[in-house]
Amino acid sequence: STFYMAPPSSRYASPHSPSVVISIVAAVVAVLASSSFSVVYVRALRGFARQVEAFVSLGEWRVWLLQAGLALLTCVLIVYLLMVHLASLHMFSSRLNILGISCILFLSSAGSQILLLVWVVVLCGVCAMGLLYFIFIGGIYSFCALVDQQCFDFKVLLPAIVRSVSKQKVDLIFCEEKKELLCSADNNMVWNFGVAFSLGFIAFIGLLWVQNSVVYSFGKRQGSSPIRKAAPGRKGAKSQEYEMTGMGNS
Repeated sequence: STFYMAPPSSRYASPHSPSVVISIVAAVVAVLASSSFSVVYVRALRGFARQVEAFVSLGEWRVWLLQAGLALLTCVLIVYLLMVHLASLHMFSSRLNILGISCILFLSSAGSQILLLVWVVVLCGVCAMGLLYFIFIGGIYSFCALVDQQCFDFKVLLPAIVRSVSKQKVDLIFCEEKKELLCSADNNMVWNFGVAFSLGFIAFIGLLWVQNSVVYSFGKRQGSSPIRKAAPGRKGAKSQEYEMTGMGNS
């Protein structure tokens, strides 16, 4: 026997559906997290560099280049999320149809994969710098309680480093005047590195969620091509219906 069911009014997801709302929330969270990440991470690196310069002159360290790069990455992320969300909501699908759904799906997937790879590299860099700073500040803190009584000359402990940076201005004597910069809790950047990694990870998860949502929506739209034909017994009818064929006769 053959059964017939009226087609749904629209194949497009409603802008108020839970999946769309969650995707929009994930996009907003990813944008805010990535923007905050660029600020916090650069602040942590500046604090680290300022403490290292108490011993070794780093010269002109163009930290603003890193900040500009992170800001550019953030802008690319914002534009990408905006485009894929508008496409997933079909707000300008008619304009994108000239490329074809397969092309849109490929471009969305490729763009998101590249951004995800960049974020993985950035997170690995944050982990490496955070671990390096943790070792550095942990070693410094072991001498902070003793600085009031005596000074320490780290040239004896780090001769290889002294030789490698002999052309730079090196002052590895740790006395009381450096205690405020190195031992003060206000100048401790451990929490900044931790917060930066957390924000970067949240941005990564948000981008991953949005990517999966967009790819799923385009893939579902491409894969759902129902069989339509005129209903039997209705001669001259121009309307079409979905055909569902039941197995067996009742």
